[in-house]
Amino acid sequence: MALCSRPKRTNLPPACNFTSLKTPLTLTAPVADLYLGVDARDPDGTVTNVTVYAHDAVVGSGAYGVIFATSTPGNYSFKAVVYDNLGANATCRALAVLTVLPGGAQPSPSPSPSPAGNSTSGTSSNSTDGGNLPPRVNITSPAGPVTLTAPVERYYIGVTATDPDGSIASVMVYANGVAVNGSGVYGVLWSTSTLGNYTFTARATDNKGASTLSAPSPRVTVVAASNGTNGGGGGGGGGTTFVLTVQGGKGSGTYGLYKDVVITANAPPSGQVFDRWLVTSGYPQVATPRHYNTTVFCSSSFNVTVRASYMNATQGRMPFPVASHPRLMVTAADLPALRAQASASNPMWQQGLAPALATAWQRTSASWSWSFAGGAGRPVQGWRDTGGDSWEGDHTEAYAEMLAFGSLLLNNRTYALRAKDMLMWMINLAKAGHDSGNTSAPFASPFFATFNRASHYGHAFGLLYDWLQYWPSLLSPADKAAIRAVFLSWADNNVNGYMAPRPVGVLNSASLLGSGKGFRNIANNYASAHGRQLAYYALSFDPADDVPSDPWLPESALGNTVRSYVYDVTGAWLYQKYACMETPANVAAKLQVNASTPGLGECGHGGLPPEGFLYGTSLAYVHQTLQALHTAGWATPALAGPQIALLNSTVWGRWRDGFLHSLTPDFKYGTGSNAYMGQYIQMFSYGDLLRLYINPPDTHPWLEVGWWARKTGNAQLLQDAQWMMVQTINGGAPQFWQRVSNPWPNCYSLMSMMHYLVFNATDAQNITRFQDPRPSLPSTTFVDPALNRVISRDTWRPNATVFTFKASWEGINHQLADAGSFELYRAGEWLTNSFNGYAANSVDVVGCSSVLLNTLSIQNSPTNTSLSMSQSMQADEQAMPQAMQSDEQAMPQSMQSDEQAMPQSMQSDEQAMPQSMQSDEQVLFPLGSQAAMGYGHGGDPAPSAISTWTSSSNSARKHVAVTSDFTGLYNRPNFWNPGSAAIDVLQAVRSIVWIDLDFVVVYDRATTGRTGKFKRFNLNTVQQPRLAAGTGPGTTKPAVLAARSPATGTALTLTSLLPPPDVANVTVGPPPPWTDWAELEPTRWLTQIEDKTRPKDARFLTVLQATGNGTSALAARLVSGSLGAGSANGSYVGACFGSYVVMFRRDVRGTQPATAAAYVLPSGAPTAHAIHLLTGLAPGKPFTLTRSAGGSMTLAQQAATGAAGEVAATSDASGVARFAW
Repeated sequence: MALCSRPKRTNLPPACNFTSLKTPLTLTAPVADLYLGVDARDPDGTVTNVTVYAHDAVVGSGAYGVIFATSTPGNYSFKAVVYDNLGANATCRALAVLTVLPGGAQPSPSPSPSPAGNSTSGTSSNSTDGGNLPPRVNITSPAGPVTLTAPVERYYIGVTATDPDGSIASVMVYANGVAVNGSGVYGVLWSTSTLGNYTFTARATDNKGASTLSAPSPRVTVVAASNGTNGGGGGGGGGTTFVLTVQGGKGSGTYGLYKDVVITANAPPSGQVFDRWLVTSGYPQVATPRHYNTTVFCSSSFNVTVRASYMNATQGRMPFPVASHPRLMVTAADLPALRAQASASNPMWQQGLAPALATAWQRTSASWSWSFAGGAGRPVQGWRDTGGDSWEGDHTEAYAEMLAFGSLLLNNRTYALRAKDMLMWMINLAKAGHDSGNTSAPFASPFFATFNRASHYGHAFGLLYDWLQYWPSLLSPADKAAIRAVFLSWADNNVNGYMAPRPVGVLNSASLLGSGKGFRNIANNYASAHGRQLAYYALSFDPADDVPSDPWLPESALGNTVRSYVYDVTGAWLYQKYACMETPANVAAKLQVNASTPGLGECGHGGLPPEGFLYGTSLAYVHQTLQALHTAGWATPALAGPQIALLNSTVWGRWRDGFLHSLTPDFKYGTGSNAYMGQYIQMFSYGDLLRLYINPPDTHPWLEVGWWARKTGNAQLLQDAQWMMVQTINGGAPQFWQRVSNPWPNCYSLMSMMHYLVFNATDAQNITRFQDPRPSLPSTTFVDPALNRVISRDTWRPNATVFTFKASWEGINHQLADAGSFELYRAGEWLTNSFNGYAANSVDVVGCSSVLLNTLSIQNSPTNTSLSMSQSMQADEQAMPQAMQSDEQAMPQSMQSDEQAMPQSMQSDEQAMPQSMQSDEQVLFPLGSQAAMGYGHGGDPAPSAISTWTSSSNSARKHVAVTSDFTGLYNRPNFWNPGSAAIDVLQAVRSIVWIDLDFVVVYDRATTGRTGKFKRFNLNTVQQPRLAAGTGPGTTKPAVLAARSPATGTALTLTSLLPPPDVANVTVGPPPPWTDWAELEPTRWLTQIEDKTRPKDARFLTVLQATGNGTSALAARLVSGSLGAGSANGSYVGACFGSYVVMFRRDVRGTQPATAAAYVLPSGAPTAHAIHLLTGLAPGKPFTLTRSAGGSMTLAQQAATGAAGEVAATSDASGVARFAW
């Protein structure tokens, strides 16, 4: 089965306009806190980012705008770029220019905002908790007195609200004491047609009920509109026209303000090309300064002069460091050795590539007609390629690249002739479609070069063109011209493709990183493929065959030559890749950006791909691109920038370690209907998944890295790659030669060719000699800080026990709602595991939900409780469920009866969904799920506190302890319509401890702003959990459930200590219905625990124990204590089981780490050979834990005193200490 990505949706772009700076403004330096307001909306989704620029420099990002500050005199024009949740963008400009005069100069009379800092915080009132600090709130906009003309529409009243020891629950803005509808935590968009003076205040309320009223804002005066004045703006003067003088071109004249005026430069002098437009007076905005035909926009009546400038044509010529062919993947220097390997004595040739090449020849002989004299090769019958942009039965380019590779290895022009005809058949059809505008024609879809087919096979076009040029005169000038035309079109598609770098044309600039985290889109598999396509197109062309399309522009101008796109590859794509994949410190040093820039390193500096195993294969595209730059001579800082350091970055070593750690300890063997699989190995996976075992595409990055290792002499990495290719793919060593010799069921011709490069004749003589590299790894625990991912085991033996945890950021496709998820694997069995599968539609998106991923589900609701279902949904969604498709009507099986009838039986404040939700979100929202698949949310998980320890003498003595706050993933802010936001989840924090292999203790904190909202602990198991008699609901004893394997007797026992037994509800059943489970996914059962009273604040304490056949689980009991003098009982809580005690702080948000604690052990708890693992402590401090009579335990932050019953330990950097008697 071929890989597939989610289908594209038709997406309308967002729109924006500036709500401030509508008339020219003059201020004196330094300017502090000037508010630049932006109103951004999206008609069919959500706005995810608004970035404001002063000229081309980033000012910042914000929901309603940004604060601008400068001490540099000059003229400033501003623009904003807004992005929606599906990657579309729009640009708008401020209507007027800001003039900043030198200090001491007098500004012209116009309203000048005062610094926002002049506003003072209000005072608290209505505190509901004597220990609770009140929130702080300020009105930030308007910053000074403002005069507006009626009617006022959507004028931003800005608010900043913070809480020193908790979180902000709500903010209400008042105009002259009257509440303004739609108020939110960032303020409100205010409209009125009533004349008069207004002052604004804001009241912020925190999560514990304390509130603060802000100081009043500066006065806002609303006046009647005068003739020629439009409502909604501030006062101002000036004319309504400007005089434009164009030096060295056309377009001079007098024009009205706020219009785009076309300007055109004169023809360049002989030997020169156009360089740029220079502004010598006035304050215009030139749309495209580097193009001779562009527009000027002016918002002030100052006269404007622009001048066309030129440069010598030689200055715009591009480097051409390697002129020979081939120069992609393999080079002319590689050919002698590769040809020498193509002999009967080399098994990789004789049993591997030669049969694959022969099949390609035979298949194309049977299904094509050939006339080499005229290049008239055409498919005749049975050839299954319609020229579509996704999956085909026969991918012509895959067969052609195999034949072209054969021509190089065998020095045989005949193979090249056939490959050339196949390439030109595709190119000519694509060109005909492009020329006629028929996007339905074969190979002419606008997504052909950017969608699924391109990701998996699109590399072949650049390779083919490069490799075929090895043969003199094989390609005619007409052939090359057609290829050039098509490559230019495809390159433009890629540069503007889904999740490609924005803004297009900006190179080697920190503005590509923005001030948010939008550049993480570059980690998406499509984005990774875009860069490779562009590199292969650009680097395959010679200057002689790529004359600039426009002789007035330099050949380096983006789109003027195919070769020009290499600058987008290096200066935009690789710039963002490096910023995402390298460590933040290295990024800051190399790219000269701030190390605290949000998102640095999050694309994978820890080693693991953000989208998981299925789409982690796209790391191969990254390495292909880097190697192409190298073989074409561009892999130098002088040509590619410092970001070329990614080629030899240590991230590839971390990727190697992370991949190997992600493999299960044992190999398995197919039985029954799966007997054909032979040997296979599974993995600890995450993200969308089709198969829960390693198959050929998963290992594609290993082939690319392996070929690089061979070329650079890295013997260990080469051996690791060879072991991976032989042993881990389904079929193992016995089916190795079959995999290499027959790639055609999925057209994986590249895989066979790469095997030929990675295995030389000596390697291929004995493919089983490569050693498993895992036992040589430096640790049995792997931590990926970028994804908050931990994988730990006791040994590298096949019967090892493995624990995993993950609390990743979420922002691109194929990422699931899995923050807080964990797994336990023991002696070849998954005892608990997330349900793995693929979310292909709005039914299977259930598989993305937190319910199925071993984490919490927490019910949310829109902020505005008065919203009805019809008010909060778009018109085409209001008929739900009647108007929904049949595959969307099914409700999850495990939902409570009062949820299944939604919306009829739910409370009024639960019926509403946030506005503009996509169909996938509408499935996840009622389940109480985190955000998934790149949809918007309230913030990434905080960096997890991760503690790991292993005894130096006994690998079974170890622990992993993690505390992770992923509250924001449950919330869905709506900055543009705050009343329909869903931000009622105030806390979702998990602390989890895996200790001494067989025990997992989970402590969860879940809080909402309202009562009556469900909060559930979800656990997915392979075996059906069964409730022990006399425990659980209806009894006074905590629920005890055991999921036991009938085949092995291995069991996982769950004890629910919190919620208390009298309010705990425990259900066991199959998961919500969905169909696209991963192949060989063993998980079948879902256990859910909740407090049936549904309070605002809930706690879960769950103990899991793995036992072998015939072994009984230890009884687990609740331990309640305090955090020293003055703290309440229950502020330090945990579990006692056998000789173990594990303790947690009840609250971690807004509280300080513990320096003291006291708790009492349950009656009969062992005191000898006991182990107490205490979490939530002050990090890096000495502690003593003293046992007294009656089981009383006292923790103190101090060095050992030698007192009786005392044990000393030092907390680690995560605040965890292990005490052992």
